[in-house]
Amino acid sequence: MRPLLALLALCALPAAAAAQTSQADLQSSFRAVAMQWARGDASAVARHMMPGGLSIDASDGHMGPLSERQASALLRQLFEQGETVGVTFGMLERVGGSPPRAFGAITWTTRPRGTQVPIERTVYFGLQWLGDAWRVSEIRLIP
Repeated sequence: MRPLLALLALCALPAAAAAQTSQADLQSSFRAVAMQWARGDASAVARHMMPGGLSIDASDGHMGPLSERQASALLRQLFEQGETVGVTFGMLERVGGSPPRAFGAITWTTRPRGTQVPIERTVYFGLQWLGDAWRVSEIRLIP
């Protein structure tokens, strides 16, 4: 009986290590995307997208899936509407599935051009694990 338990424990180690690695990768990937968002770096944010495209739901409605070039252009227009005052990290949750998925949120504080009044928006990011990296599949902006 003990050899069977030892064998089962050895088999579980790689799965547990993979789960921890993907959780660490999730936190690192989300932090990188959020920091690039804070800098207004549209191209860098778009480089984190899924190979099949990125969906963006902003004030103008849902668009996508967009190519990296299209997503970068749309994000650039969004960033040019105002000055980023700050970004605060919110929740980051794995939601399971196959492949694994996760959702993260930031609070994005901007000051629209020509005003002194900052506004806050919540930005949700949908992420998906591709086996070697977490990629952004969706971005939603909530006023």
